Amino acid sequence: MDAPDVPLVQVDPAGRYAVATSVWALPRYVCELPGRAWRPFVQGVDATVLGVIDGDRYLAVTNHDAPRGRVIAIAFDSPDPSDPAGWQEIVPESDRVLGHVRLIGGRLVVTGSVDTEARAWVFDRDGTELEEVPLSGAGAFPNDALPHNALTPDGHPDEFVFLYSTPLSSPGLYRYRLGSGRVETVRAPRVTLPGAEVSLRWAESRDGTRVPYHLVLPHGADGAEPLPTLITAYGGGRVAWPAQYPGPSAAFVASGGALVISHQRGGADLGSDWADAGRQGRKQTSFDDLYAIAEHLLATGVTTTDRLAVTGWSNGGIMAGAVFAQRPDLWAAVVAQCPILDLVGSGRDPYGRFAVPHEFGGGFETPEAVRHLASMSAYQLVDGTAPSYPWFYVHAGAVDSACPPGQIRKTVARVQAAAGPDTPALVRVWEGVGHGMASGRSEAVLHTAYWLAFVMRRLGMTPAALGGDR
Repeated sequence: MDAPDVPLVQVDPAGRYAVATSVWALPRYVCELPGRAWRPFVQGVDATVLGVIDGDRYLAVTNHDAPRGRVIAIAFDSPDPSDPAGWQEIVPESDRVLGHVRLIGGRLVVTGSVDTEARAWVFDRDGTELEEVPLSGAGAFPNDALPHNALTPDGHPDEFVFLYSTPLSSPGLYRYRLGSGRVETVRAPRVTLPGAEVSLRWAESRDGTRVPYHLVLPHGADGAEPLPTLITAYGGGRVAWPAQYPGPSAAFVASGGALVISHQRGGADLGSDWADAGRQGRKQTSFDDLYAIAEHLLATGVTTTDRLAVTGWSNGGIMAGAVFAQRPDLWAAVVAQCPILDLVGSGRDPYGRFAVPHEFGGGFETPEAVRHLASMSAYQLVDGTAPSYPWFYVHAGAVDSACPPGQIRKTVARVQAAAGPDTPALVRVWEGVGHGMASGRSEAVLHTAYWLAFVMRRLGMTPAALGGDR
């Protein structure tokens, strides 16, 4: 097997089969053990197929012909396993967004979400629904940037053991014995936000689509008085931005601020069609969704424009740069983390030439394609014609090959010239740091402390005293 893009091999617990899964989440090869004769399995399908070995078949969640996901079975002896017409449907698509399937105690445990909030259901092997796992509160299972990471075995063969967090509590470890009706705590969350409250709200985007977001209010707040507010968003790459614990950003809530978790299009929060509605030629839709959320916060009295900030990382950092330049009137402060701020110039870098057209559409070969990218690119959009600009902070890694610091420095220089000396526009390049995914916990906390201090100063906030559960 000569396949450099298959980093994961799943082995049948019974020792009969092994399946090699590609980074694009397809079970591309299978072999019968103890032999080593790999043969093609599911290839050339424009969809994700994520699952587990179940006897003589592969059980998987797929978004093929089902943007919100369905569970299917593919026989290992199928004459054409790459033909979806031969797949057996086990659990049909519904209003639930399905993510992963596990075999536990002879049954199927399927995890997913409803209206962006995590759920888990138990089915028989034939797809008969038996029960829903009684999770506590709106929350999320751990979010994997690469979906095949969740295929490695974990837990106990007869128990559903899982990590779970909410916007108010860090991840805890839990156990559910199928049919018991009760979730047991194995390891309680280490950190909570006492007295804070979270709610799911909906804004109406420019095209009339309802867009969900979660609002976390600090202890003692009821939303009746405007609060300093920070929107966190990603909105791309078919990656969901779930309602999970915000990590070091929880300090913003502990200090009296409202935190917003955006579920705009471009991300897979409501399925793959939700993601595709905000990508490539429709990428502007993702930004419009964010503007709708911001305007809903203003209209409902949660905050005011002089107390509203937004941040995003990587794809979200690109978004932050775009909304800084497209709608400077909305924000008091914008933080772009590890972004590409010159989408047009990114064509000079190998990663940008590959990734930017894939996510943002357009390209580098024709004037029309370049104009499309320029309409969302902070470097091209900042020209000094805006009456005023928000405070701007960018952090980057000195050895980040995906979002190199050179294009960030020149964009911040342009912002400084356009905004003038009275409006801070700062860049922090961290030595020895890449895109941030390999940074340790202490480094991540330090990076957050810098940009969060910037935001809190702009919004007139005082950091909470250390101590307690905060």
